[in-house]
Amino acid sequence: MTKIILRAFGVLYLSLTLEAPISARSDDTTIIVRHINTHPSTTAETKRTLARLDDAALRACGGSGFSLREVKAALRESACWKDAMDGAVRQIASPALQQNLARKHAAR
Repeated sequence: MTKIILRAFGVLYLSLTLEAPISARSDDTTIIVRHINTHPSTTAETKRTLARLDDAALRACGGSGFSLREVKAALRESACWKDAMDGAVRQIASPALQQNLARKHAAR
């Protein structure tokens, strides 16, 4: 079981360990991401992995599952979310995740 750590210190980063706290420095929120596919082999797996990282990054940056669509959209435009996602994907080092995230950034 692979777990992933995502921490926000103004700049979020992700590292692979056996435990996976996702922490936002401003309020020291910890979020656990479990059973994440670090080497997706299909487009569907890649999208699923990025969606899980997106949810964790949103929570680390102040959002929740109950946040309005507009709030989530605003958070996705924030430096906190971008840094969280970039750091997470960079540390996972999966070319498929990197390419898919680059496409998302380019579309914004």
